[in-house]
Amino acid sequence: MKKSLALILASTMVLSLTACAAKEAAPPASSAAKPTEAAKKETQTSSKASDSVQEKPDLILRLSEDQSIEYPTTMGCLRFADLVYERTNGRIKVEVYDSGTLGNTTAVIEQLQYGAIDLCRCGVGDLSQFSPRLSLFTLPFLFTSTENYYKCMDSDLAQTILKMEDANGLIGMCYYTNGSRSFYSSKPLASLADLKGLVIRTQESAMMMGLMDSLGANPTPVAYSEVYSALQTGVVDAAENSVSSYASTAHFEVAPNLMLDCHVYEPDLLIMSQQIWDELSPEDQEILSQAARDSVVYEREIYEAYEAEALKKITDAGVTVAELSSEQQQDFIDATASMAEEFCSDYINDVNALRTMQN
Repeated sequence: MKKSLALILASTMVLSLTACAAKEAAPPASSAAKPTEAAKKETQTSSKASDSVQEKPDLILRLSEDQSIEYPTTMGCLRFADLVYERTNGRIKVEVYDSGTLGNTTAVIEQLQYGAIDLCRCGVGDLSQFSPRLSLFTLPFLFTSTENYYKCMDSDLAQTILKMEDANGLIGMCYYTNGSRSFYSSKPLASLADLKGLVIRTQESAMMMGLMDSLGANPTPVAYSEVYSALQTGVVDAAENSVSSYASTAHFEVAPNLMLDCHVYEPDLLIMSQQIWDELSPEDQEILSQAARDSVVYEREIYEAYEAEALKKITDAGVTVAELSSEQQQDFIDATASMAEEFCSDYINDVNALRTMQN
């Protein structure tokens, strides 16, 4: 169902070198649109840069990112910015505003709809209210592994969904990875049975609430900023998130039991204002499209390094990490089997098509 814990830990040293290089390559947020030296050297798919780059760009595009400057999705956005700058010889400059500088995600997406902001990197959960078809990607156990997730997201079907034809004023550029979500608790976790009756923090999402119900747990919405204290004081017994978030928020300090069930692989999207897109020439549209696609490979590499470091951090801190056997994983899949029809009936053909790619 996923890479083994041993394999991830064994690859940490190699991947860490990549992450460190990427971290050093990242320019300050205020100058994020300038091409980094690392990006220049590593870009193999780009056209050869011109000897002369014009000093003043003809067009400046603002890209909103709510993660920190060092987070993998931000690094993907910076890569995209570098490639656009390089391939237009400085005619188009993308300025990346990290850490939510331009506002909360929902407000930013609304501004994209009428062209006040040009680009945004956002989670599919936030975006599904604008493009309901994207909600299918939050369905539990839709993907079976990181490799299967990549295969599905690169498929013609996923690329069609990326166009967001059901959204108003928005266009999808590419999918970034944000890892898979798993359960962690103050109590021992090693199987589906261990979740029965637990009070588990969840997002205010019908899909995620339904997941907890299907697993026999008691869902309790808690603000993300309050999860640590809720776990510490026993308001909730458990929570779920990516390994990277589990480590970066220090939730492992108060919930030192992690079960790698990988119930959701939830993509992030780089999106653009349709209004701004339509103002570009076909040639520049292709440059931006290709730059977005090329940044995906880089972001995946950076994320895998980031996640490997996070996993090493928590295991070094003494966290008990439980991997599931195929039979144990199947228990989760069987318990949530009815959720596709319940929550994704309008897109069941898409769900079934993606499931045919699981092997």
